[in-house]
Amino acid sequence: KLLEGTSVMFVTFVIIIQSENIIELFKDFAAMAIISELDDVAFNLATHGYFGPKLKKDADKAQKIKFEDKSLMKCCYLPLRPTILFSLFVAMIGMYMVVVSGQLSGTYFYAKFPTCDIPFQSISKIGDGTCDGGKKCCS
Repeated sequence: KLLEGTSVMFVTFVIIIQSENIIELFKDFAAMAIISELDDVAFNLATHGYFGPKLKKDADKAQKIKFEDKSLMKCCYLPLRPTILFSLFVAMIGMYMVVVSGQLSGTYFYAKFPTCDIPFQSISKIGDGTCDGGKKCCS
């Protein structure tokens, strides 16, 4: 579950960072939601025997597995689960701050438009994907 949650958080972070506009963002999240439901559908089909008797037996066996919650486990006198959750939160904020820093400093803008000749203060006004000064690049 931890690996699955971490990978979903990472994919969500990448989708948010790479989205050009809000419509594309919603489209990407809808696609991700559909893909994440496919494993539940496949498991339900397996429990009903659509993938053969061996997978049905394995799926039934997997449904009977009980997981003992050890949320009281400690790591350096701290509860383990909240510590992991907080660490993931700090890591995501750290990655987000790297992207924000690159945006605010103009690093990404100058990488996309190396010949654009506009004042640094006007970079935040560019939102249509074209440079309004100098030579147009990478459109």
